[in-house]
Amino acid sequence: MPVIWPAGETRRTVIDVLTKNGLDSVADVIRSLPSSSAASIPLIISPSGELVREISEFIYERWLYSGAEKSKRTLSTYAESLSDWLTFTEAKNISWKVANKRSIAKYRSWLKGSDNSDRTKALASRTINLRVTAVVEFYKYYWGVNISSESVSAEISKKWLGEIKNQKSLRVNVNKPKPRSISNRDCNRFINELPCHHGLIFLWTVCTGLRVGSVLSLTIDEFERLIAGGDGFIEVKVKGGKILDTYIPRRVVIETQKYISTHRVLASKTMRQESCRELFLNSRGLPVSRHCYYRAFKTVCGKFGIKANPHQARATFASRVEEKLHYATKELGIDSLKVIQGLLGHVSSSTTQDYLDRLALRSPCIMSLLDESSKEVGEANV
Repeated sequence: MPVIWPAGETRRTVIDVLTKNGLDSVADVIRSLPSSSAASIPLIISPSGELVREISEFIYERWLYSGAEKSKRTLSTYAESLSDWLTFTEAKNISWKVANKRSIAKYRSWLKGSDNSDRTKALASRTINLRVTAVVEFYKYYWGVNISSESVSAEISKKWLGEIKNQKSLRVNVNKPKPRSISNRDCNRFINELPCHHGLIFLWTVCTGLRVGSVLSLTIDEFERLIAGGDGFIEVKVKGGKILDTYIPRRVVIETQKYISTHRVLASKTMRQESCRELFLNSRGLPVSRHCYYRAFKTVCGKFGIKANPHQARATFASRVEEKLHYATKELGIDSLKVIQGLLGHVSSSTTQDYLDRLALRSPCIMSLLDESSKEVGEANV
């Protein structure tokens, strides 16, 4: 099943396809959106050349109502996964409209290549789980719509929806390799060898534990609120659309202020249009992209023979904080593991536990510890 992006078609063509398939509400939204936003919604086309209406409605719902899923990457994952699912159902002569949990289990086996499938190569466990999750989320939506209607299939949909709630039974076990820390010598190399804005981004990730995507999403306005607040904390959107209250060590704040007053000012002057509000800009005055940062990171890795990836900065941050907390646990009277989970955004689902973790994170001792740890990053004598 092909996936098309409106960006590759004219707006008129996209609207005509939507209207032809009865998606007038989606077509109306496309008409009202800027071109960049309209191009954010992928469409799945059947072999007969018609839009798969139910899946398009599902992706549209995800895009419209969930801030965490407005990124092109996430929408693309949904579209590609569901396109693959439809390819499977067509190959196995299964009507996707009456598929159930057993059908999805067969799809999982097909992805693993364990059912004498015609796949040339079995997919990685993480990819399998990602695709199965996309299919499950679609059917939660699809069966939910059927239940709310007065159709004959409402009772059947209700039964299947109950079965699929235990999604874990459909997942494939993943052997997660233990993330490795980046040595202090290599941290120093990244800070000094990466271009100014990239080196500062690395400093943010290794001193705060934030993911690269979260750091790149920061705006100059958010940083100014951090300075005005005076407590060192900033609210950052992290994985899953959650907001994480993150402490920014003084070293990172000072280096960022230097960057804003020099390199960022020069970069922003190269933009002829309205200036970007993102905190980190490249030499052309545009927001730094994840791809560009990863490429610069890998260039330094190749130059010094370092085996690392940008995500290891989180493991490095966690290892440093754990080492500091190991000696301070008794004095602070806290659980070091819970503090690290809170700092990384891996909080418990329990509201009470989450509240207790946040109290610990705002402890002056913890903030002092993070300041001390950030000072040691890249120091030659550590």
